[in-house]
Amino acid sequence: MELKGYIFAILVGIGWGTVGLFFAEMSKYNMGVYDIITARMLFAFIAGIIHIIYTKGIKELKISLGSLKTAALMGIVAQGLVNVFLFLSIEKSGVIVATLLMSLGPVFTLIFSRILYKEKLNKGKINALILTAIGTIILVTNGSLINLEFNFLGVIYGLLSGICFGLYPIISKSISGNNNPNVVMIYSFVIVVIMLLPFLNVGNFITYHKLTANFLVSILFAVVPTLLCHLLFIKSLNYISATKAGIITLLQIPAATMFGIMFLNEQISIWKIIGIILIIIGILLIKMQDKEKN
Repeated sequence: MELKGYIFAILVGIGWGTVGLFFAEMSKYNMGVYDIITARMLFAFIAGIIHIIYTKGIKELKISLGSLKTAALMGIVAQGLVNVFLFLSIEKSGVIVATLLMSLGPVFTLIFSRILYKEKLNKGKINALILTAIGTIILVTNGSLINLEFNFLGVIYGLLSGICFGLYPIISKSISGNNNPNVVMIYSFVIVVIMLLPFLNVGNFITYHKLTANFLVSILFAVVPTLLCHLLFIKSLNYISATKAGIITLLQIPAATMFGIMFLNEQISIWKIIGIILIIIGILLIKMQDKEKN
């Protein structure tokens, strides 16, 4: 039965790796960062509501006030700000660098756990932090500390997306056991839409979705790397541990890198490859330390 869990986690990693492709495709049509995120979250919310009603019934949509507050916080931080900073980083630094910086989420989770819960940093975790730090420096500088040609703002946005992503497990701890975590996630989608409404270019949004092909792209973006990947990740936990699932979904890093090279003509050097490898090893070490602790 474990095989099902591995397959689900692999599909999640590949699915998350396509995010940059959807962003690049939609931005060709004058859709700004906030327009794209609004489309993604709005259609993911609608699809999620349909899924819950069809599979569980309308009564499953009931949620406690406490979990609704959690959904709001999750929507603003772990969905809204993660996407905003990620896409702003993609605009300035490209899919590969932005995805890697966002993937540093587990590193920031470790730091937040140390600050908030006083969790001890053992030798393994310290080594992991050092490796990811070195890997990140090599990645963004392309191995040259003398000729710094990277986009500073793009790197800052990428790191901010990683920080917000790292807050996701912290926020998730407050979800009540009486509520379906999928329902909480779905409500977080609509919170993002509400948050971004003041920044939405309504004219661009409507014009873009008048074309059937564009409308289908938005639907795919909302369903595949958003709603479906979340559902598959939760499903994988029925067969394998959260640590194993988290490690396997790191496939999003090589997947995003491959898609960026193949479809977006992004360049990759030996130094970037070294940086990617060090970051992956560092995150793996962190997740393995979590496994030992559990």
